[in-house]
Amino acid sequence: MTSPPNGATPTMQANEPAGAARWHVVWPIFLGACLLQLPLILNPGYFAADEMQWWMRADVARLSEVPWLDWFNGDVLQYRPLTFNLWLLLAWLFAGTPMLMHAVFAGIGAINACLLGTALLGMGVSRRIAIATGMIFVLTPYVAYTHGWTATLADLLVGMCALLGLLALHGIASGRRYTRIVALAIGMALVLVALAAKESALALPVLFAAAAWHRPDGRPRSCALFVVVASVPVVAYLFWRWPMLAHAGDADAAYGWSSGNVPGRLAEYLLYPYLLPLFEVAPTLEKSVPRLAAAAALLTAFLFSLAAANRRVPWTWLLLQIGLLAPVLVLGIAYNHYAYLATLAAVGVPAMAWSRLPAFSRGIVWLAAFVVCAHGAQVMLKMRTIGVAEHQFHGELAEAVRDAGNDPLRVTVADRADTWMLARFLDHVPGYRGISFANVVRVEPDAAPTHRMDGEGRLHAVGRAAYGADR
Repeated sequence: MTSPPNGATPTMQANEPAGAARWHVVWPIFLGACLLQLPLILNPGYFAADEMQWWMRADVARLSEVPWLDWFNGDVLQYRPLTFNLWLLLAWLFAGTPMLMHAVFAGIGAINACLLGTALLGMGVSRRIAIATGMIFVLTPYVAYTHGWTATLADLLVGMCALLGLLALHGIASGRRYTRIVALAIGMALVLVALAAKESALALPVLFAAAAWHRPDGRPRSCALFVVVASVPVVAYLFWRWPMLAHAGDADAAYGWSSGNVPGRLAEYLLYPYLLPLFEVAPTLEKSVPRLAAAAALLTAFLFSLAAANRRVPWTWLLLQIGLLAPVLVLGIAYNHYAYLATLAAVGVPAMAWSRLPAFSRGIVWLAAFVVCAHGAQVMLKMRTIGVAEHQFHGELAEAVRDAGNDPLRVTVADRADTWMLARFLDHVPGYRGISFANVVRVEPDAAPTHRMDGEGRLHAVGRAAYGADR
């Protein structure tokens, strides 16, 4: 594939209307993303306690009875009113039918993939590569995990605002003064919306600055002004929220932060995509030295291949990963969905460099993409497996609670390797479809359990007398 002059795409060379060019990118990505995410959409259950908790909060007869959150209460650790209120609405509408809930989240993810392809098209990437990049984005392990867990709405919303911001930045280069003013206003508004979704929106100016710097169609002053305007809400947010953020660890140990965490977190986030079949990013550095070395070698080869386009490209890629992950690199543990925003850049930068890469470098990029997508497919299938187990477990547990009456249930695992899954299914879960779990407690396997959960989520009674069969 040859590079068109002046950053134009082949569709532009053919004088295809811009709207038609975008449509010819959007519909293949959306359909392809939906098909690729069928394992997530057809998931009959949920992943962790978070979904169950919000489902129970929204489990009321009328929408007016939903316990909405205050939009202007900044004295909370997680100031995410847009996310939490929209999540309550979605839970009220769809949580009782998990497949519908998953379809909504996969649909939002597919829209984000379309926005990514459209943004790349506007930055000079060919239609074919823009479509391929949208598909690869959906199949990366970070994104597959995020789209499959219906507790990650905040990350989806921040990602959507970031992509819409890139499209607004593209409007800056139109040459019409009115369009530039509207684009600046939209950019600021999108950052404000993203900040109401999650704190990770603090990194959006980093993405906008990189996009402004690499725009092929000029207007550097207007693009720089866009970045400055988009940064105003971030500065205001930090000024307002810093007392709470600075002492986040006091409110919740999971949000305790230290600059000493940065090297380890960065290594985990960079290496994890190449560590098949690891499900979550947190234990990355606990893996064997040969596996870590192989992942590091493939990452290094990928970065060197990008250098064939321009020596600045791999540094741009790496600096964007650091900048977009900055809010979470200081934390004590890594989570897959924290890398959703960074993944936009991880797949977008190679797409922009593609037309300048020689055949050998393209081969390495395709190899890296294949490994990452294979990993993402494994994560996607694992998410569905866990959802099937959750559906099975909670259904059988609710039945056991009804049979036990007022007697307590002590639940453990049949295999200690499944302890993490039982913890996700049971800890802090108030109930299921109107059945309270107040008398259910998770115990160790040797602590006289009444029931054991197997790896498929099935519940096995240890003994009928254990929960009052002889009453």
